[in-house]
Amino acid sequence: MKILSMLAALVVLCAGCATVKTMPDVAQAYRERGMVKLAVDQDYEAAAMDYSRAIEFDPEAADSYAGRGLAYLQQREFEKAGKDFDKAVSLNSDMRKPLEGLIRKAKAEDWRYYGSFDGGERIYVDTNSINRSGETLSFYVRMDKLGDDCELQLVQVDCDTKKMRQSMFGERFWEWKKITDGSVADVVAKKYCPR
Repeated sequence: MKILSMLAALVVLCAGCATVKTMPDVAQAYRERGMVKLAVDQDYEAAAMDYSRAIEFDPEAADSYAGRGLAYLQQREFEKAGKDFDKAVSLNSDMRKPLEGLIRKAKAEDWRYYGSFDGGERIYVDTNSINRSGETLSFYVRMDKLGDDCELQLVQVDCDTKKMRQSMFGERFWEWKKITDGSVADVVAKKYCPR
C-alpha cells in the first residue's frame, strides 16, 4: 500500500516531465520490496526489476546495485551481477569487503570448469586466485548445484604433505585431510606444486 501511494504521488509530481528526478524515498520503497522478493519470495526476476526501478529513482544508491547484483547472481546471470557489484563498490568503497565473495562468484570469466560430480554439482576454479606462498597453495572453488545456489570455497593445499583443507566463504577452515585422487585439489596441486 505504501508503494502504491508513493507511486500515485510520483505520477502527480512528474505529470508532463520528460525525465524522472532523483527520488530517494521512492527508490527506498522499491529497494525494500526487492529485498522481500529476493529473500522471502525467492522471486529473483521480480527482485531484479524492483532494484532496477530503485536505480531509476536514485542512481547513486549503491545498495540498489548490490541487491540487483544478488538477484542476477541467483539467476546465474554472472556478467550482469559482476557489473552491478562493481558499480556498487564504485559508489561506496565500504561495500568492497562485504561484496568480496559475491564478486568472486560473479566474475565468470575467471572460472575454469573442472567437471561434475555424482550429485550433479559443476565445479569451477578461479584461475586468477591460484596463489602459492611457501609450500601452501590457495585457490577458490565454486560449486554450482543443480536447482540450487552456488557455493564458494577457499581451498588450501600443503604441497609437502599433499593434504588439503577448505573453508566456506567467511567461515573457519576445516581440518587438514588427504587429497583424494582425481579431485579438483589433486588436479590443481599436480599442476602448481613442484614434483
